[in-house]
Order: sequence, then C-alpha cells, then structure tokens
Amino acid sequence: MKLSKVALIGLLFVVAKVQAQDALPASDDTPVVQINSYENALEGVDKTTQGEIAAEAALDAGATEEQAAEIADAIDNEGASAASASLDAGLSKSEAVEVITAVVEAAEDVPSQGEVAAEAAADAGATDAQAEEIQDAIDNGASAAEAASDAGLSNSQIADVIEEVTAASEQIADPADVAAAAAIETGASSSEALEIAAAVDEGDSAALAATEAGLEPEAVAEIVSEVVDSAENVSDPADVAAAAALDNGATASEAVEVAEAVDSGSSAAAAADDIGLDAEAIADVVDQVSTSSDNVAAPADVAADAAIDAGASADQVEDLVAAVEAGATAEDAAEDAGLSSAAVDAVEDQVADSTDNQAPAADVVAAAAADAAIADVVDQVSTSSDNVAAPADVAADAAIDAGASADQVEDLVAAVEAGATAEDAAEDAGLSSAAVDAVEDQVADSTDNQAPAADVVAAAAADAGASDEQVADIAEAVDDGASPADAAEDAGLSASEVAQVEDVLAATPSFDENGLELAGHDNMPEVYGEITGNYSVGEEEEAPAPKTTLGRLIDAIKSYLTTAPSSPSLRSRPQCATSA
Repeated sequence: MKLSKVALIGLLFVVAKVQAQDALPASDDTPVVQINSYENALEGVDKTTQGEIAAEAALDAGATEEQAAEIADAIDNEGASAASASLDAGLSKSEAVEVITAVVEAAEDVPSQGEVAAEAAADAGATDAQAEEIQDAIDNGASAAEAASDAGLSNSQIADVIEEVTAASEQIADPADVAAAAAIETGASSSEALEIAAAVDEGDSAALAATEAGLEPEAVAEIVSEVVDSAENVSDPADVAAAAALDNGATASEAVEVAEAVDSGSSAAAAADDIGLDAEAIADVVDQVSTSSDNVAAPADVAADAAIDAGASADQVEDLVAAVEAGATAEDAAEDAGLSSAAVDAVEDQVADSTDNQAPAADVVAAAAADAAIADVVDQVSTSSDNVAAPADVAADAAIDAGASADQVEDLVAAVEAGATAEDAAEDAGLSSAAVDAVEDQVADSTDNQAPAADVVAAAAADAGASDEQVADIAEAVDDGASPADAAEDAGLSASEVAQVEDVLAATPSFDENGLELAGHDNMPEVYGEITGNYSVGEEEEAPAPKTTLGRLIDAIKSYLTTAPSSPSLRSRPQCATSA
C-alpha cells in the first residue's frame, strides 16, 4: 500500500516544518520539544554508498573506470566485501588493500545505532527525554522500533527513526574487510590480510582465519576486537524489516506492525505477508533482512572477544575458538577451555546478545530467492532438502572435526545407522562431552534443513500449474493443519492438479527428530510385489495368495475383519462366546 499524493505532500510539509524550527510547541501541556541536543549524530552518517567509496579508492590506487564500476556494483548490489570485489575485478593485492582500508576507515565514522536513533527522534519531534530514553534502550539491546514505541513516539515518528537507523547501518564495513584492515594495522602483509578476508568471506571466524594465517595471539585478539566492535552497529532485524516494508510501499503503521512482529519472534517474511505485501515485496524485505545480518560477527569471534576481556590466556582463547567452530556451544567451549565461572557467564551472555541481530532462520532460507515469487521460493526450499546429508554422515563429520579416532567414527556411524540417536551413539563410542555436544548439535541443525510439508505441497502445486496466489493459499492452509488434498481443492485446483500434488507428497519421505525416515506410502515393504495378472475379474475367482510373510499376515487380518458379522461383536464369535 502506497501513500496518496495528498498524504505524501502533507508528510513532506510536516517534516520540512520540523527541520526548519529550533523548537516545536507540544500539542498538549508537555514540555517544548528541543531538537538541537542530538544534532551531531546524523552528520556522521555519510549517504555515499560503500561501493562508491570503494570505487573512488580503486581509481586512486590505479584501477580503470571499468574495474571501479565493477567493484561498486559487486559491493552495492551483490553484497560482496571490498576485498573479494577488488580481487575479482583484477586489482593487485596492494591495490585491494588500499580499497579495503578506505571502506573500513569510512565506516569507522558511523555513529552508534543509539546515537543515530536519538538524533532521528529529535528531528521527528521527540523531546530530549524521549530521545535519551530511546538511545539508552537501543544501547541496551532494544530495536529502534521497540525503543521509539516504548518512548511514546507516533507511528510516523517511529518510521522516521527506523529509516535513519537502518541507513546508518548500511555504512558498516563487511567483517571480512574489517578483519583485513585490522590485520594490516597489526603488521600483517597484504597477502596475509587478503587470506584472512577470503577465509571470513567463506564463513570462518576472524579469530580462526587470523590464527591460520600465522598471526600472533596479540594480533588475533586485536582483529577479533575490531570485528566485534564493528558489528555492534548492525541494525536489529526488526528495524531492517520495517524499513524494507516502507521501501515497498507500506504505511508507517504497517511498518511498525512488521517491526513488532519480528521483535516478537516472527520471520520478516511472515510479518510482511501479514500486512498484505505482494510476493515480490516480501522477497525484497527478506533479502534486506538477510543481507543486513551478514555483518554480524561470528559466534566464535564474539566468544573470543568476551574471553579476552575476561582475562583468558592465548591458549584458552585458541581452544575456545576451535571448539565453537567445531559446533560446541559458547558455554561448553568456555568451560572446556578452563575459564572461570564468571568468564564462562560473560562469554555466554555476549554471544547470546550478538545473536539478536541475526536474521530469523526462515528469512535466511527465503533469501535464496529474493527476486522470485512465492512459488519459486517454495520450490527452492523443497528441492534443497533433497540434498540433506544422512544423519550418520553429519554425525561422523562432526565427530571427526571434534578429534574422534577412526574406530570411534566407525562405531558412531554403525550405531546411528542401526537407529541410535546421535547423542547416545557418540557417548557409546567414547567421545568427550564436548564432542558429544558437537555431534548432537550438528545433527540437530542438519534436520532443520528438511523442507516443511507446506513447502513441498506448495512446490508441487506450482509445478502442477497453480498461480502464485493459489500456491500461497495452499502453503498457509497446510501450515494451519489442512491436508494437502483439501488445501489444493480449496485453492481452486482441478482434480488432476490435486492428484499431482498428492502424488508428489506421497513420494516425499519424512524424518523424525533423530533423522530417521518415517514410514510412508512409497517406502513400505512390497506386500503384493510378486503377484501378477488381473485378480479382480469376478467375485468367484480368488486373488492369488501373497508371497511374503508381511503379506500373509495382512491377508489374515483382512480375512478376519471381512468375515465378521454385520454387527461386529467379540461375543458373536464362537471362540469368544461365554460358556453356559
């Protein structure tokens, strides 16, 4: 839904009027609004994009205009780090380092989320007390939307705050670039810095990347600290989702509704759908939320930074990072590394706080098809689950990463294949408690990648020719408990399309929480598999007897039931009758 021209002109008039005055009278008896107290924060927000900054730095370093344009496009439109964009464009290592340094230095001038929100609130007409309340709330972990709402701002004021906060967050440098720049500052060579950036881009923590590049513990600690500090300015997913909703035509009140839903645990996709955005707009909201969380520091880095602050030794930090990278929880890793109880608590709390800015899992999955319609998103989710590794393989991989021996891995795989849970199998194989936790967590994580039934059904409906609207209706109905057939029929699919949907679902295996495949239509033993010919030619001609034990058992049960009296009763059978 977009604002009308009249409403838009009115809103612009109000904004212009507010910005032109030093003070605004309140509508009631509240104190006069002062908007100069927070006038410096937004001046630090450079509206120049990171891609433009990188392109300019590349030209200064000797790149061609074509290379500079390629770098800007990769950073601004594809989410690339300055490091990878520069190298992909053909710049030398020394030139790439100059680009990285320029981008990171520009990002260092970005004020904190709390400062930006306070200034934006003041510009929107908030009192000094409200602005201060908002800044304190954000500094303590609240989203800008939640903080502004709790401070009593109107929906339009909250929307203004959200837009400024998320705009500032876009200026934060990629963790790979921050790590590389910090490495250079600690004395690393260009090759080492770019090696670190490449590893972080591939998903490694900055701590692990710096350690594997051969840097000293002091340098590793400095790099980790820089990466974690930079990530503190990443916008809350609720704010990003609300700002993206505004970009896609939502009203201020609808944007606030989206923020409140995400703050309450909803995915951005579901929140955007609830306010009535179309499939393309929902995909854009999801993409923006997912992309924003790319700048959140890795858990291993957050844990290492907290451990360093708590006085952990270099060896303890190294053990901690290795354990978290292998899948252990921050708490378990800190305990196994020998940290004090207070340090363990500090590590656990800091990692927990850092995850607040991670995009919801549902949005990360949906972001794989950000420019596609709902039907394409569902199809990709459904197809992706076909390639999920078997639980035994996941458990074995986790055990190997945790240092298990070949014999232990062999025992573990055999036990899981025989039906044991990953946790029991790991314990029976003699793995350490940390390794058992790592195996259990990794297997549990792998089962999260199984496509939900609603997505499988919706994908089948799309393949059968259903429209985007029908696909969305079917997915919602199945999520609410409807059978695939009923959902497809209610959405208006033809009988043949409904049958096609049912056939696809019947051929899709389901798994329990331990990754064991559940019995279904297509994976049961063949009862009458060895029977050929037509055995339904007449009532007097008997069907051939089944050839398997299971078949004979089912036949006996069927015979017993079909020869029962018209009014079944146990007492009506001779063997169940009471004696005289």
